[in-house]
Amino acid sequence: MKKSNYVVLDYFRIFAAILVVMIHIPPFKTFEIDGTIYTNIDFFISHVLARIAVPFFFIASGFFLFNSFEG
Repeated sequence: MKKSNYVVLDYFRIFAAILVVMIHIPPFKTFEIDGTIYTNIDFFISHVLARIAVPFFFIASGFFLFNSFEG
């Protein structure tokens, strides 16, 4: 098995995969105790923070695609 030279990128790919799941399954929808506090946290995570995951995967895929052409 070949060892990856991009360890930080591998860890962020795992984190980004979790963020993609959070886009489709809002993490704090069932934990509405106070109403507005958890709704704002859910909006920030699902609609702001997690939206960086999809462009990250496109950029990382392009990086590895062009990196494989160079050798």
